[in-house]
Amino acid sequence: TRDGCATMARTRINVYINTDIYAPSAFSPNFDGSNDFFTLYASNRKLANISYLKIFNRWGDKVFEKEDFPPHIETEGWDGRFNDRPLNPAVFVFVAEVEFVDGSTSVISGDITLVK
Repeated sequence: TRDGCATMARTRINVYINTDIYAPSAFSPNFDGSNDFFTLYASNRKLANISYLKIFNRWGDKVFEKEDFPPHIETEGWDGRFNDRPLNPAVFVFVAEVEFVDGSTSVISGDITLVK
């Protein structure tokens, strides 16, 4: 204190972690061995788990949901089916909660195009 007045300072620190999550913009579930599933990836391997992945059609109907599965494993993701039937080409919306190796989580969303 100086002359009876207290001095105070505040500092705000924002930390941005470079997660580099990759969500493909399109996939072709024709089971030719290439781009047959939609899932999430992280180039730096800091992604530990996908807490949930939900996919919706353009009317907001949920066509896929899966919880608690590892990233980077294509066959764990969505195969373009709903009620065991292949869907027609269209644009879908996804939302996912992911967990990083440090225990932090993040919710991401975007769109995915199903092509044949």
